[in-house]
Amino acid sequence: MTVTPPSHRVDVDRVADLYEEVIRHVGYGAVPARLPVLSTSPGHRHPNWELEDRARDAAVGVGLAEVMTFAFIDPDDDALTGELPFASGQPLPLANPLARTQSVMRRSLLPGLLAGARVNLNRGERALAIFEQGRVFCAGDGGPVERERLALALAGSRDGCAAAFTDLKGLVEELLDRIGVPAVAWRRGGSPWLDEAEGAVLVAGDAVVGLAGLLAGGPASRWELRQPVYLAEIDFERLAKYAFSELTYTPLPKYPSVERDMSIVVSRDTAYQEIQDGIAGLNIPELTGIDLIDVYEGEKIPSGSVSLTLRLAFQDREKTLTVDRVQGFSDTILAHLRNSYGAELRKL
Repeated sequence: MTVTPPSHRVDVDRVADLYEEVIRHVGYGAVPARLPVLSTSPGHRHPNWELEDRARDAAVGVGLAEVMTFAFIDPDDDALTGELPFASGQPLPLANPLARTQSVMRRSLLPGLLAGARVNLNRGERALAIFEQGRVFCAGDGGPVERERLALALAGSRDGCAAAFTDLKGLVEELLDRIGVPAVAWRRGGSPWLDEAEGAVLVAGDAVVGLAGLLAGGPASRWELRQPVYLAEIDFERLAKYAFSELTYTPLPKYPSVERDMSIVVSRDTAYQEIQDGIAGLNIPELTGIDLIDVYEGEKIPSGSVSLTLRLAFQDREKTLTVDRVQGFSDTILAHLRNSYGAELRKL
């Protein structure tokens, strides 16, 4: 059969296009579903797909709206992403870019997310809570390499309260908890993209799996963002082996737990993660929980210091705790905080 497409159908220029035209008239339901005859291996799901699916559901579940941005970015923006703690590989330029500003494949989701934040904020959006899940690309030894990432951004105010680092930290921890990732350590610094005082890298095991914090002034100027923007990016390739941690169960305790609040004054340069790790390192079996419930700066707090209120939970599974034992645990913890971080009890 010889077929000549009409002149206005410039999209029909090969046999596959002709097949599609016939199938459209016959009906797609009439075409049997089977693998191509030339296929030599069965299809299978990517090993990280379950993690990606659950992460997207978790991001929506914590109140974020999904956005989609271009995978092509400005090479100047791409150069900035080379400073990220988990950046890998060389830039992957396009052979036939539409424009210079779209001539390199992204190595991070953050440039596109920040461009989207700028558009929304410039159009009067007052509260921004968005995320994107997608692939990043780089040039590898054997050709292009793809990695899956998730990034999120918060800006503006919701319910009359401006976005803060604590909001970002709570969202990221809730998201990781929903995909079965055990506790992730927050280590200060690690990226020039983030504000020195409100920036952290996320560490699981011995690997840096992400970053989170307040966008620094330089990148904020680059994207013409005039208000604070909090962002985070998580690398699924590094996170995958820590996800879906095995659940373990223990019998309900017979004896009640006891909580003690401890307000301490420490230097602003002391990271809470260091304090938490230090207390856990005391190896007090009866210590079952450490939570930061309040941060205060102001009257009666010396300049350069901050007040942290810790809630410590104690429990003995064999017998009821006495007041003296709980006080002994508290004294041990306070002595450690004084010796290690120069902490002092806050005077009310």
